[in-house]
Amino acid sequence: MANFNVTIDTQPMAQSIDTVNGHVENVTGAVVAMQSAVVAEELSASRQICSNVDNGFFILMKSQLSQKIASCSSIMSSKLMLMKKFRSDILHIQVVMQEDYNRICRRYHLQFIALDKALEARIRELDRAAMEIAAMQKRMFGKLRDDSSCTICYDYDTQFASEKSVTAKVKRKTEKALDAMTCDVEESIMYNRKVGHILRNSIIPAKEEVYIPVVLAETDSMYDTANKVSSVYTADTGIFSNADEVSNQVQSSLPSFRWTPVAKEEHDQVQNAFMQRCSSSKIDDRVTKEMIRLFNESSWAVPVSDGGSQ
Repeated sequence: MANFNVTIDTQPMAQSIDTVNGHVENVTGAVVAMQSAVVAEELSASRQICSNVDNGFFILMKSQLSQKIASCSSIMSSKLMLMKKFRSDILHIQVVMQEDYNRICRRYHLQFIALDKALEARIRELDRAAMEIAAMQKRMFGKLRDDSSCTICYDYDTQFASEKSVTAKVKRKTEKALDAMTCDVEESIMYNRKVGHILRNSIIPAKEEVYIPVVLAETDSMYDTANKVSSVYTADTGIFSNADEVSNQVQSSLPSFRWTPVAKEEHDQVQNAFMQRCSSSKIDDRVTKEMIRLFNESSWAVPVSDGGSQ
């Protein structure tokens, strides 16, 4: 078998490999540098994009908030103007209501004052006896208090002046008493003069027939309009005490009466006297007007006897 010895020279190949290795290292450095540049550029781009996105979001939010603020400000301005209008209307209504209240208050104040006076007069009339006793007690104890001496004992220096003061006081009281007695006497004389022409200074030897004033009022029934209610009124004096007997007699004789209208002269006389009494009385205006209305709406008549006389 033959043997071949081959000698191979690897020096060129090693040199080539060394050259390639240098180029590979250069390429590796270039790739690493390019990768670093790409990463830095991507980082810068991403930061720029994030900054733009943040700025855009903030601008959008600012725009939306500005729009909301403008809308709310417009609504608030309109509501504020409406509330101001409501305030002015309410103040005007308050002024009108206050004026109405004051006017009604003044009107009812006068009416209640008149009612108070009328009720006070009626209470005084009902409690006349108790009030007369109170006035009598006041006069009795007032005289004892006012006519008595101011002090029990006096100093010697003031005794003369005090006696003169008490004497002057008694003189003044006496003067007032004499004036009151004079007024009473004058009133009695005037009264006697006024009633002297209507009194008869005579003695009646026996019983005789006399006439007394009787008023018969006939009104509609509150329960049945077809029926009438008759009321008899007699003179309210202390001398005449048998009013029930006269009322029963008039009620029993009512169907037999024949009526005729009152003469105009007599009607005018009674009407004038009634109007004078109403104007001079201290009765409430509302009650006075109602009395006058009922007086004008009533009809008058007098009974006629069989002989034709009233």
